[in-house]
Amino acid sequence: TGPNAGTARTPSVSGDYTYRITASNAIGNSSRDVTVNVAAPTLNLTTPVASPASIAYQGGSTANSSLSWTATGTPTPTVTITRIAAPNGAPSFSANIIGAVGSNQTQSVTVRESGTYTYRVTATSTDASLPPVTRDVTVTVGAPINPSIGTFIVNPPYLNSPGTVGYTNGNARLAWTSIAGTGPIALTIDRGVGTVTN
Repeated sequence: TGPNAGTARTPSVSGDYTYRITASNAIGNSSRDVTVNVAAPTLNLTTPVASPASIAYQGGSTANSSLSWTATGTPTPTVTITRIAAPNGAPSFSANIIGAVGSNQTQSVTVRESGTYTYRVTATSTDASLPPVTRDVTVTVGAPINPSIGTFIVNPPYLNSPGTVGYTNGNARLAWTSIAGTGPIALTIDRGVGTVTN
C-alpha cells in the first residue's frame, strides 16, 4: 500500500484483531500495531408487564390490556408476541400478534372471557450463536360476582292504627343501598311490590 492510504476489513467473529503495518526501504523497516476489538453479540429481554394485569368480568364485552417490554442487543433484535393460553371462547387471535424491532415497545391485546390469558414475548437475534429469549406475561379476567345488598331499611319501622294520633295514610318507605355485583342486576320486592329500580 502507499505511504498515505487506508484499507477496510470486516471481522465476522467477536474478539481482538491485531494488525501490523510495516514500512520498508533500502535502509531498513519500521512496524506499528493496532488492535480492533469486536464485541460479542448480546440479547436481552425484560420481563413483560401487562397494564392492567387484572380486569373485571366483561360479560359479552371485550377489554384491552397493554403489554410492554424492553428488548436490547447487538445486533438489534426482533420481537414477536404469541398468545399461548386463553379461556375457552376467548376472542380469536393471530398466532403472530406483532413483529417489533428495538426496545420500549407496547402492544394492546383483547380479552373477554373469565380466566387467564398468557402471552409469550420472544426476542430473536440475527446472530445465530444466540438462542432466542422468551418471557411470559398474564392477563386475568375476573369471574362474575353474585349480587349483594348493602342495606335494606324501612322508615318508619312501625305504623299507627288508622284513626290514632300521628296516623299518616299508613305508609312506610322502603330503602336500599349499595347494590353490588356483576350487572345487569334485577331488583324485586315481595308482598306485591314487584320490580323496583335504582
